[in-house]
Amino acid sequence: MSFTSGDILTRVTTITGSLATTAADILDQLKTTLVDLSKRGDFIKTSTTGTITANADTITVPTGMIGEPDHLDFDTADANVTGSIILHSITFNDYLTGAKHGVARRGNTLYIVPAPSASKDYTLYYTKKHAFDAATIEFDDDFKDAVIYGVAAKIFTDYGVFDKADRYISLYEIEIQKLKSDYTEAPNPGPISRLI
Repeated sequence: MSFTSGDILTRVTTITGSLATTAADILDQLKTTLVDLSKRGDFIKTSTTGTITANADTITVPTGMIGEPDHLDFDTADANVTGSIILHSITFNDYLTGAKHGVARRGNTLYIVPAPSASKDYTLYYTKKHAFDAATIEFDDDFKDAVIYGVAAKIFTDYGVFDKADRYISLYEIEIQKLKSDYTEAPNPGPISRLI
C-alpha cells in the first residue's frame, strides 16, 4: 500500500493551516521532499537488464542511479562456471589495477572487471532517486510521516515561519534516521567456522 499526494495535502493542510490548502500549494515542496528523501538512504532499490557484448567492459549508468551499484548479475555463465556470476561494487582504483573483480562507477559509466569473453545478459541492482514527480509516489506507507514533515518544513520555510520550520525539519530528520535504521541491511557476518 502506498500513499498519494492527496493524503499528504490532507495532513499538511492540518499542520500548516491556511498556508497550504490545495494540491498546487504543495506540489513543488512534495516533489523536492520525495527526491531529497530518496537521496538520504538506500530506500528505492531497483534493477535493470541488458546485454553486454564480448570484451566490453563498460555499461552506461541507468537514469536516476544513486552512488555505487549494489551488484551486477550475469545471467549467462562462463564456460568454466555453472550458475550466474555476480560482481559486487569495487573502487575505480581496483578496476584500474585489476586487483579485484567487480563493477566500479566513474561518472555516468560503470566499469566491469573482468570484461566478459562472450556476450552476456545481465541484471544490474542499484538504488535510485525518486523521480521529480508526485503523480506516482514510489515510497510505501513507512515513509508517509517523513514526507509530511518534509513538506510542512518546506512550506513553513517558504512563508518565513522559521520556528515551525525548525520543528518540522527536526521531525523530518528523526523520521529519516528511523527509516535508515529500518531499511539498512545488517552486515553479513560471513560463514561460521570452527577450529578443529
